[in-house]
Amino acid sequence: MAAFLPACATQADIIYNTFGGGIGYSQLEGATVGSLSAAAPNYMLGEQFFLDPLGPDYYVDSVTIAVLGNAPTVATVSILEDSGADSPSPTALPVASVQIALPLSPFNSFSLVTADFNSGGVFATDGLLLSGTSYWLAVSTDVGSEFAWADTTNSALLAFQGTSVDGGLTWDVYFRGDPINDFPIAAYSVSGTSAVPEPSSSILLAILLFGFTKRIKRLVPQEYN
Repeated sequence: MAAFLPACATQADIIYNTFGGGIGYSQLEGATVGSLSAAAPNYMLGEQFFLDPLGPDYYVDSVTIAVLGNAPTVATVSILEDSGADSPSPTALPVASVQIALPLSPFNSFSLVTADFNSGGVFATDGLLLSGTSYWLAVSTDVGSEFAWADTTNSALLAFQGTSVDGGLTWDVYFRGDPINDFPIAAYSVSGTSAVPEPSSSILLAILLFGFTKRIKRLVPQEYN
């Protein structure tokens, strides 16, 4: 008789979150991404985040960002490795990258959008984010398009933010709290699925496998001398 093991459901967790209270982001202010002219710098914006050193590794699932603008466009959302010096690595492949449509218009000038890496995303190292490790969330768009990545309303957060005008080869990085280059960080959240099965799921699977093994042994005739 065939035995079927029930699938163990997995729940995505919020790994990192900068949204503040209430709506969570500014509907009026944000950092520019892209440019409307080929003669102007085409800005890529990056935000550093990190995983709890006491938590598990995670497979990244999605990112939610708050955007402002008055015209629809397409954005590329990527998770980049840290260089080890609090800046995005210019040489490593993105951990994950995906393109998303931004539904902006003069009548809908702000929006929350979710980049689902499991829907057409490109992964390196299976999209695995390691516990206690810093990464960068980077957002860019093509020349001729421009929008703003909305500021968070949580002014207490401290983090590194970077801009690149050469596609991520070099970065200018600033730290929030610097009296000269103070800035609000962007509003976003990163979600992922734990790389370590939940204890309840592991126990259930072990019990099912043990019972299945015992059943097979009962069905095998014993040999007697």
